Amino acid sequence: MNKSTFSQKRNNPKYGITSDEMMGKKFNRLTVLERKYDPKHRRTKFICRCECGSKAIVDRQKILSGHTRSCGCLQKERAAEAKFIHGASLSDGSQEHRLYKLWSAMRERCRCPNNQAYKNYGGRKIKVCKEWGDYLTFRKWALNNGYKPGLTLDRINNNGDYEPTNCRWTTRRVQNLNRRNTLYLTYKGKTLPMTAWAEKTDIDYKCLYSRITRLGWSVERALTEPPRARKKGGEK
Repeated sequence: MNKSTFSQKRNNPKYGITSDEMMGKKFNRLTVLERKYDPKHRRTKFICRCECGSKAIVDRQKILSGHTRSCGCLQKERAAEAKFIHGASLSDGSQEHRLYKLWSAMRERCRCPNNQAYKNYGGRKIKVCKEWGDYLTFRKWALNNGYKPGLTLDRINNNGDYEPTNCRWTTRRVQNLNRRNTLYLTYKGKTLPMTAWAEKTDIDYKCLYSRITRLGWSVERALTEPPRARKKGGEK
């Protein structure tokens, strides 16, 4: 390598980082754990841990260039996408595509700092459960738990992770009510957002909100007393 070429590589951001500086850092889905020199090919490789939990030995240049971004799980996911989207395994191929996009978007906002929504998800330590790292598993759960065109994936506890026990399919209106600033009520040892209690008790959300915040009712009374016909001045 002549001096000019070496200088160009050193000034290139993807070559400027040293092997020592790479240790412990994350590149796409790979976290560098240990350096491993390959004497046969006279190049530096690294033992990396992938987001999926597997380990892989990857060339330094391929990590820095982005040529290798995972242990191989990314390619499998793309193969699954091709199989299910282009194969149109749902009755409507566009719906298969939409479901895959929902799954992909969920993972992106939890794992990729460059994603516009990352600060509200991954930045708050919200994760996608390990089993939903596989699209087929997520798809099976979705179809068995009420997924329909037009519904969105909503976390019941807005501070909780994406996992089967904390997710549901709901309308955009209900999801908008379930924001971080929503009120949480604890009744009989169970804590849920007020939106979830409204659904469980068949009490209108606005009525329940008024009982708690304006009228100062106890949680038990607010959740158990049937709504009355509205009078002037509201409920008493």
